[in-house]
Amino acid sequence: MQASIRNAIARIDVVQNGRSVSRGTGFLVAEGLALTALHVVADRSKNVLTPYPGEITLTFPNTPARARIDPAYWDRAADWVLLRCDFASAPGISRIRCR
Repeated sequence: MQASIRNAIARIDVVQNGRSVSRGTGFLVAEGLALTALHVVADRSKNVLTPYPGEITLTFPNTPARARIDPAYWDRAADWVLLRCDFASAPGISRIRCR
């Protein structure tokens, strides 16, 4: 896998009381924005956005970050949500570029 692609992929955890209660992956789609499956960070069975309690953490290669759900950008049926990361950019991390 190309380093530029690998470096854009993060492990996502929802951490509550020091332990992960939900885990998945996501990737940067723009500076400071990561895309993941809604079910990783929120209850997909609800018609309103219902985040899991806890802190959302992203772990990129060598770079941890915190994130929050952007309540304007999610889709329950399609199972996706945008996360706003606590950094605008970090060394070695850039968004996945689509052609």
